[in-house]
This record gives sequence, C-alpha cells and structure tokens, in this order.
Amino acid sequence: MKSKLIILTVFSSLLFVSCGNHSKNESNNNTEMPGTPGLAAVVEAAESLSGISGTYTGNLPCTDCDGIKTTLILNDDKSYEIDEQYAGRKETNKTIGTHWTVTDSILTLDSLKGMRPHRYKIEDESLVQLDMNGEKITGPIADKFILKKQ
Repeated sequence: MKSKLIILTVFSSLLFVSCGNHSKNESNNNTEMPGTPGLAAVVEAAESLSGISGTYTGNLPCTDCDGIKTTLILNDDKSYEIDEQYAGRKETNKTIGTHWTVTDSILTLDSLKGMRPHRYKIEDESLVQLDMNGEKITGPIADKFILKKQ
C-alpha cells in the first residue's frame, strides 16, 4: 500500500511539473526576442515580396540607339528573365537569372558572366533602374529609367 502511495505521489508530481513547464514554454513562444522581427513583420515582408513577382516593361534610354525595349519577368521562385530589344537593330539580349533579392525596397538581380548586378528601386507598381553605384539616376532623362508592372 505504501509503494502505491509513493508511485501515486511521484506520478502526480511529474504531471504537475510537466503541466507547469508546458505553460511556461507557451508563454516563451509568444515572447519576441529583442532585435528580431515578430511574426506579423515576417508575414508582411513575405506578402510584399510575393507582390513584386510579375512582368515589368519599359523603353530604357540607349546611348547609341533609339531605346531598349526591356521586359523583366520576376518569378515566384526568385528566378528572372530579362529580354532587351535594341531599337533600330536586329540585336537582342536575353538573360535568364537564377536569383533576385529585395533589401530595403531595392531589388537586386544576381550578376551573370562577371557583370555587375542590376539594381532597381521598388516604387508602387514600378521599378526604377539605379546607376552602377546603386544610386537613383538624375538628370533630364531620369524619368526614362522606369519599368512598369503589367
């Protein structure tokens, strides 16, 4: 009889401790660590990235032709395609890339064949091409460096 009482006491203690630790772990899961984004921020970032995927087109300036008809396709799997058709020429350039990222509203397409990465500032439903230093292009034709979402 005494052994049954000891077993029952030990079992009850374990059950009590187990339940106490469970509620403690649940409260820890709801606590955010300082400096890390909460679940809402992560969900918001993911939703904004999914909204970036799509097709963007524009006629970009060209120093030695009448313009470059550009189509940029950003796929959900983070791959991309750029199709560039030079006005007045038979020359076209098609690039298939394997990765794009977004940091602080800047879209970066991975560089291929030793080329510099392409960078764009995300603004509403458009992408504004940035210069080689990642800065916004200024001057009289600055408004021509825009690809609009279709």
